[in-house]
Amino acid sequence: KPDAIAIEFGKVNSIYREKRQKHQEQIEQTKQHNYEQKLAILERLRTIIDKDEEESIKKTYDEFNTIQENWKSIGEVPRDKNNDLWQSYHFLIEQLFNKLKINRELRTLDQKRNLEQKIQLCEKAEELVLENSITKSFKELQELRAQWKEIGPVPTEHNDEIWQRFCNAANRIDERRKEYYERRKEELEKNLLAKQALVEKATEFVKLYKEGRIKQCVLVWVEPYLVAGHAIVLNTDYTEKTNEYLFDECGNFKISVIENSKQYMKSE
Repeated sequence: KPDAIAIEFGKVNSIYREKRQKHQEQIEQTKQHNYEQKLAILERLRTIIDKDEEESIKKTYDEFNTIQENWKSIGEVPRDKNNDLWQSYHFLIEQLFNKLKINRELRTLDQKRNLEQKIQLCEKAEELVLENSITKSFKELQELRAQWKEIGPVPTEHNDEIWQRFCNAANRIDERRKEYYERRKEELEKNLLAKQALVEKATEFVKLYKEGRIKQCVLVWVEPYLVAGHAIVLNTDYTEKTNEYLFDECGNFKISVIENSKQYMKSE
């Protein structure tokens, strides 16, 4: 029968899963709302493109800038709709540019502004390379990548250079994350081997216990980085003979799955 701790854990786990499900549903509702807002912006762009009457370039360009800002301010959309939405947005922007026949000077000004924004993203990515937290640096890098996609083209002569600069910083962050998880995988594999060894030792002690050669057995082990300590206790009388079998004259375990195990112990 499950003990009281297991029952209580089950209740807490059930509450957590229910709250997590509600939270996820709220996130998806927000994404759907964001998607509908962006669809409305696409429709606004189509309306501008399909206008018959001529408007001043400046007025249309100002309206276009407002649309861009609104687009960027809207949050995430459902993942399965993101790529098509992004492609439609940039396709309509190109159509708008073509219809207005924006003069070279105005297009150059827009590209210069895009270059300045991408330089700022490069600087932020380079700062993240120095961030100690692997999780934080990778999460913020994804945000920078999303912002990069929202920024339009830069002057042709700077396109490769600025993209390479951003990639260099991003690759270093990705490599750090890859190395971190490779180390973590090795640690988990070592932990598995240690626990397997512990099971073997536990089996030996159970056999000795059943044979009556020891009266009480306590097995202790420590997770990597001292995350948690664990103990197995065969709870009967404890004799001096048991003590001699388990510990040496210095109080160290005679049989241990880790070296220098006493360094992880604390007597109270």
